Amino acid sequence: VGSSVEVVSPCDGNGKSSVKVNYVYYFRDKNALYLYKSGQEGLKKLNIVNPKEYTEENFLEKIFGKNFIVEK
Repeated sequence: VGSSVEVVSPCDGNGKSSVKVNYVYYFRDKNALYLYKSGQEGLKKLNIVNPKEYTEENFLEKIFGKNFIVEK
């Protein structure tokens, strides 16, 4: 369905420490919505009533909320 990135540790601004991130991927089948985070073993099933409502077009808003989306 989509993906997002979590910043675990931002850069220090001096070039001495690198940014550390977790990549988060979202998958869907007819029964559930699943999450996979980099380094995690297996998929985590999310507690979603109707997974068919989550599409590529709307999943960020549905996962993080309308105020999370920043339009350019």
